[in-house]
Amino acid sequence: MIKMSKTNSNISQASEKLEKSAVSIIMKEIEEKGYVYEKDVISKLAKARRLKIRDTAERFKKLRADIYNKYGLNTCRLTKELYNQLGIKEKYSSKNVIYKVN
Repeated sequence: MIKMSKTNSNISQASEKLEKSAVSIIMKEIEEKGYVYEKDVISKLAKARRLKIRDTAERFKKLRADIYNKYGLNTCRLTKELYNQLGIKEKYSSKNVIYKVN
């Protein structure tokens, strides 16, 4: 179970911008493919915001629970069952995958 952060109302403007960027990337990918890898979201965020991947990953990990709860998303390690359920075409690998809960 993912818990919401208690300081949702007073997050910094930088975190708010990062959250908006992350949501747009996640939703666009989910609309196209039905899923997105967490690693891909972090690397696209880092590229778009011209930050280091490590710094972006730390910031994203602080915000991700709020994002997943607000938009009805789920995340977990990719299993063979989920791999087949989501219809992923690329080679199977056990990455963290984000997908919409039906």
